[in-house]
Amino acid sequence: MFARVGGAIDERNYLIYPYFSERSSLPDDGARLGLWAMSAALSDHPSTHTRIVDLLRRALFSSATHPLVGDERDIFLRRYQALILERERLKKGG
Repeated sequence: MFARVGGAIDERNYLIYPYFSERSSLPDDGARLGLWAMSAALSDHPSTHTRIVDLLRRALFSSATHPLVGDERDIFLRRYQALILERERLKKGG
């Protein structure tokens, strides 16, 4: 989702990912990974204009509130690999 926020002095386009889970709020590491994934997938869009919005809790996540620390790619790949292994295990009936 893109949103244009602007006034007489400044206009910017923001890339916004809406997060809405009734069961849990978005954890800090989840916000960092989400911001990293958006930046990696959409590298032509400035990461400073990327946001995740927790709609149910009225929370905003950005690189200013959740700065990347450099290990996001490794964490993402580890979690993704764990999901692949779990999927394979379930496909085998286990």
